[in-house]
Amino acid sequence: MTAGKAAQRISLAQARRITVDSALLGPRKGLGKGTGAVLETVKRLGYVQIDSISVVNRAHHHTTWTRVPAYREGGLYSLLKQRKLFEYWGHAASFLPMADYRFYLPLARSYRERPGVPFARALRKHEPLFPAILERIEQQGPMSSADFGDEHGSRGGSWWDWKPAKSALELLTSLGELMVSERRGFQRIYDLRDRILPGSVDRTEPDEEELADFIVRRTIGAYGIAREREVREMLRTSRLVPVKEKLASMLAAGEIVAIEVDGLDGHTWYAFPELLEGLPAYRRRREQVSILSPFDNLVILRDRLQVLFGYDYLIECYVPQPKRQYGYFSLPLLFGERFVGRLDAKARRSEKLLEVQSLHLEDGFRPSAEFELEMARALRDFASFIACDAVKLSGRGYNLSAAMQKRIASQLG
Repeated sequence: MTAGKAAQRISLAQARRITVDSALLGPRKGLGKGTGAVLETVKRLGYVQIDSISVVNRAHHHTTWTRVPAYREGGLYSLLKQRKLFEYWGHAASFLPMADYRFYLPLARSYRERPGVPFARALRKHEPLFPAILERIEQQGPMSSADFGDEHGSRGGSWWDWKPAKSALELLTSLGELMVSERRGFQRIYDLRDRILPGSVDRTEPDEEELADFIVRRTIGAYGIAREREVREMLRTSRLVPVKEKLASMLAAGEIVAIEVDGLDGHTWYAFPELLEGLPAYRRRREQVSILSPFDNLVILRDRLQVLFGYDYLIECYVPQPKRQYGYFSLPLLFGERFVGRLDAKARRSEKLLEVQSLHLEDGFRPSAEFELEMARALRDFASFIACDAVKLSGRGYNLSAAMQKRIASQLG
């Protein structure tokens, strides 16, 4: 922290409320309606992460629905096709606002000029395919990886094999030569960058100062309060700029302020000055349950989650089954401004049934009647979102009482 700039103090309750509201999970979001609300969500979060796992629903749909209850699966894909969003590397593979396109140009250039070892290895292996792939897309129009099967009738043994072509398409996208034109189902359709970018989009590559300013503002805007660590970790492109120096210069200029949070000694957080102007005293408000994706913007940075909320979360789909504690794909449960548990659920689509395979509440959390009602409502809404007509509490792997299970089940209808 820059000398002479004393940190302002806020309570832990205030810090959590700021964080939840900035993540668009509070009661008043002001997002608007329809696809406009979806676009505003991506803009304010900075990105929405894409993931292929669909035990309940894919992460990008789940994350968006949690903020926009009327959302259905086509919303993000529609905005992609309208060129209001584009796909690239945010925190990971992400939907990003098209208005931010220019700030990802330095990352694309870095993959060519300063690739890491795995990327460089893949580039050496698949770059010979690039000219033919680019020529074919130029001549035939947008194509998916499935369009690049062996033209001689076999998917194995040919240089035009599907798997190398798929890797080459992904590399060309990272390099910025191709972009995702649309999604059909979950399949990406690729086209040349210049046929996708609207003429109104600024293609001027920012210098280091501009990029650093964008990264700091984008991160603090999305998180409300952020440490240097979050500014470094939220977006992959932040590795290209001197984050620490930029925070110091913005602090000295009064563009951001330093914050300390009661009970979280040793951590300096940063915020925009207007956030703290007239910050109201903390007052309890109606709490609702949100069932979050493991890749939700609020939980994806696990250290931040642990420090701010005391919530130790691990997605266990990558953990060997005998070592799993909570289930293959446990989902965090947010109740108001507290993480109070996690549930492992599976959509049995042929039966239109959402089965809750396990439900664990956090140690020290004392569920109220209000929580039970909210938990039942959240399950009903979640089931509706994933096109299930009913919810089943299996009763296996639960740490809540049988009486509570029965009361929640009675509210499910």
